[in-house]
Amino acid sequence: MTGYWQDLETAEKIGDRQGQAKAFGNLGNTFKSLKNFPNAIRCCEAHLEITRELNDKLGEGRACYNLGNVHHAVGKMALTTNDVSQQVNSQSRTTYTLSCSGVL
Repeated sequence: MTGYWQDLETAEKIGDRQGQAKAFGNLGNTFKSLKNFPNAIRCCEAHLEITRELNDKLGEGRACYNLGNVHHAVGKMALTTNDVSQQVNSQSRTTYTLSCSGVL
């Protein structure tokens, strides 16, 4: 994961928004794999925000897909732990639904 943080830092230093988007996407997927869902969601949302800023439709689709995967994983965890409120709040789920459907 250190490499992704370095990628993000470098992209930020040189003003590479596309590089920042990719780094956030990679970090989001890594946090999801580690079951760190709040950070995964933050990174995926940052990825989505940047791709929209750049009008990158392919990147936006990837960001929505990744964000959906995180929410799906949270739901699966909720079935086994019955504690989804500590994993992610309902507002974040609503934001995901609205932003990926083009409402926001």
